[in-house]
Amino acid sequence: MVRLLDSSLKHYPMWFEPFQGARASAKAYSPAPGILCTWASGYGELELVNYLIEHFERVANQRSPVETFHDWRGLRGYDQGAREAYAKWAENNRRHFLKSHILVESPLVSMALSVARLKFDHLVPYTDEKAFEKQKQEANWRALRLR
Repeated sequence: MVRLLDSSLKHYPMWFEPFQGARASAKAYSPAPGILCTWASGYGELELVNYLIEHFERVANQRSPVETFHDWRGLRGYDQGAREAYAKWAENNRRHFLKSHILVESPLVSMALSVARLKFDHLVPYTDEKAFEKQKQEANWRALRLR
């Protein structure tokens, strides 16, 4: 018989409704307390930013700071307004970020991430999927041990 070590974990993983916008799509889930994982593809728009913020805040309300893992290899670009809104929100909520691991493929998104790292030291970029997945697995184990 399998028994949960902690009844508070019975709600994990938490899957959130997927997002489908005019130019972007995304999915998000929380595999453990204080962890948010997302996938996004298309073109970053304000509605996508709002989706990401909504689910980050849901996870942060359970445990903060939050460690995020964004698989954004499918993002090909972004609206300037979306980037500005995300940066402003991140600045105002900096205390809730532990680390943000971001897997990218697009040169444009990679360049934007490099610039953002000058202001936000919690950003950790990846181009290697195996390294990204290894960090995600280690974070999940840490989060489950902390419960």
